[in-house]
Parts: sequence; structure tokens; C-alpha cells
Amino acid sequence: MNRDFKRIDDILNSLLYGSGDAPEVRELLRLTSFMDSSLRRWDLKRKLDHYLTLKQPAAKKKQWEQIHDVLAGFSSEVSMERTRTDRGGSTVQ
Repeated sequence: MNRDFKRIDDILNSLLYGSGDAPEVRELLRLTSFMDSSLRRWDLKRKLDHYLTLKQPAAKKKQWEQIHDVLAGFSSEVSMERTRTDRGGSTVQ
């Protein structure tokens, strides 16, 4: 189980403060597979899957904003998981 928090942080920063895109969200989901029980992660995947089906720019923009909102909360969960891992704890399932 690879927990590359440095890369996860880089992606989150790009998505939250830069010009991140759908492939970065997909990579974030792949890297955080160890957090599979997270409802925010599940919601993020669901919203991304829907985003990828949209054709109209306005609809994509609105869905991207929803993805961005979920990312903010998911970022907090990643920070808590990092802290738990640094302390030698395990993921609460």
C-alpha cells in the first residue's frame, strides 16, 4: 500500500490552488485507494465520473465547482490520515 503523501499533497495543491484537471483527480483517487472507506473520496469519484460524461461547457464548469468543493473537505481527511500514519496508527475502517 503506497502512501505517497508528498505526491498527494502536490496534486491537492494543484487542484485547489492551481489549474488542476480531471486526470489529476483520477491520479489522486488512485493514490488514495487506501482511504477507500472515505465518503468524500467516494463522492469525489462519483462527481468525476459524471463530469467526464458532460459535453456542455456550462455543465462541466458547474460540476467542476462541485468537485472543487469536495476536494476541500477531502484534503482535510488526507491530512488526518497522514497524521495517523505518522503516529504509527492504522486507518480506521
